[in-house]
Amino acid sequence: MSFVQHAQRFSVASVGGFEALLQHRYTHPAIGRPTPGKLFLREAMRLTGLEISLNRLPARAAVPFMHSHRVNEEVYIVIAGEGEFQVDDEIFRVRAGTVVRVDPAAARAWRTTGSEPLDYIVIQAPAGGYAGAGAIDDGVMVDRRPAWAAGVPA
Repeated sequence: MSFVQHAQRFSVASVGGFEALLQHRYTHPAIGRPTPGKLFLREAMRLTGLEISLNRLPARAAVPFMHSHRVNEEVYIVIAGEGEFQVDDEIFRVRAGTVVRVDPAAARAWRTTGSEPLDYIVIQAPAGGYAGAGAIDDGVMVDRRPAWAAGVPA
């Protein structure tokens, strides 16, 4: 990350474009060697209830193993590229705009199928851990306007 700022009630970071992810290396125990293209954000952003990773899988590459989780469900948000995703015995196509939720116990893997990298975001959080009826229900209006809204009727 080229920039991380922490304040009392927020963190902000600049990670660059997805092409910059290839400079980040992650060693998965199943592979045993550093693999480029994965950046975890939990520690750097001081996340407390979930993990987020930014990912770039190069063209014609594949995750060489299936994996599942003990506790966390995962949501994969495909930003660019095309590929195939396998959940247990089902295989389906993914491309920019595809969102996939995977139950913790389900086995999963994916690969690129096009000539471009597969760029995606993974969010993982404890299954059943969401505390609320919906994102809108959790929001609370405050008696304050954004700085850029001065002089604009409410």
